[in-house]
Amino acid sequence: MKNTIKVLGIIVLAVVIGFSMAACKNDGGTGGGDTGGTINGSTITSGAPVDYSAGLPEEARSQTDFNYIRVGSSIVPLSTKIDPPASVTITSGKVDIKLGTPKTASLESITADLPSGVTATPSDAKTFRIYGFYTSADAGAYCLYIQKGEDGQGALVYANKNVTVTGTGTVDGDTLVFNVSLKQGWNYSVYSESGSTTTFTASTTLPDGFKWTVSN
Repeated sequence: MKNTIKVLGIIVLAVVIGFSMAACKNDGGTGGGDTGGTINGSTITSGAPVDYSAGLPEEARSQTDFNYIRVGSSIVPLSTKIDPPASVTITSGKVDIKLGTPKTASLESITADLPSGVTATPSDAKTFRIYGFYTSADAGAYCLYIQKGEDGQGALVYANKNVTVTGTGTVDGDTLVFNVSLKQGWNYSVYSESGSTTTFTASTTLPDGFKWTVSN
């Protein structure tokens, strides 16, 4: 991924849709993929098949519980940020995600650090993002995240109300196009790169081509 996107993952997108290219090491993937289950408000049951990054040891396939997430530079238990029920497991090769509602203190304003030319409506909306689940807080933990080859990555984003983020901004010569419509509750939010243009979208179903991937 371009350095610009790595920077944006920390600065701009940390508020909007929460992409962080440091979430997991991206070595590409193997195997097939499929669209995930439809999100219904505050509940997720994905059922999407899992991809495993190239070069992972066989023991990675035995990892089933991913109940930690990254918050800033720290990896913390999912239960500290989400009210019960909150669990993420791999069962029979498929992702089983059950999330309740983020704790009030976990929500952040959607308008912070938006690039020029990009607006959020309504501006008082708040969101919480999860861009990767981890098996533990240890340095060697395995990570479960959403990706599309080398050109796209995704996150789960909770919005406390329906909100849209639209417009076009430019950062370091790269064009960023936002066409993000978040429903109240949980959403899949993804970006795709094409040359110097990166497009951000969201939906309640994992977009075609994006996969749940295990890496480290």
